[in-house]
Amino acid sequence: EHNMISNNHLYLPPPLTRELLRKDVEEKHAEALISAQESYVAMGCSNKTAGDDDNELEDRSPCIVSWIATPGGYGAPQISHFMDRHSKNSGVPIRGWKTENQLAEGWGNKIGWVATQSDATFTLQFDHIEKDVNSVTVFYLRSYGEKWDKSNARFTVSKFDENNSDKVMSTCDIAGVSEDRHSLTLSQELKMSATIRK
Repeated sequence: EHNMISNNHLYLPPPLTRELLRKDVEEKHAEALISAQESYVAMGCSNKTAGDDDNELEDRSPCIVSWIATPGGYGAPQISHFMDRHSKNSGVPIRGWKTENQLAEGWGNKIGWVATQSDATFTLQFDHIEKDVNSVTVFYLRSYGEKWDKSNARFTVSKFDENNSDKVMSTCDIAGVSEDRHSLTLSQELKMSATIRK
């Protein structure tokens, strides 16, 4: 499994920060690989699903669903479609969020899901999940300037219990403003208080 993760680059490299030195890169990559391997084992990522020809296919993705904005991922139409589809599943309308496509300085392709007003909300619902869920990871942009000043987002993961009541499994607040004059993509993992079973 270690070689499969390494050979297929199924792990995130160390963050590019001012503290990352050229002499440390190899060691930090090794640490990231070990961390990915530990997560892979802890999350039981070698789930098997039945294939069309009755042979079993190995599904090694730990995610029930995932996407990342372009470059290299979802464009504005795909983000809007994904958010609309899973928001409609929840029955709660999106309020004050939209897809933003900003070509900064004529070349920077900045596409994302952004709040357009205070107290903006959206709710996504995923039915018939095919894997147990132990955590949810959110990748977000932290930036500077008036648009980002005092921005904060609260993420809450909940599930319906056997009584069809909403049970909160994890929550966290993420500040959107950066103290430096640069934009940085970061991630936040929300650990579930208990495994959400498939």
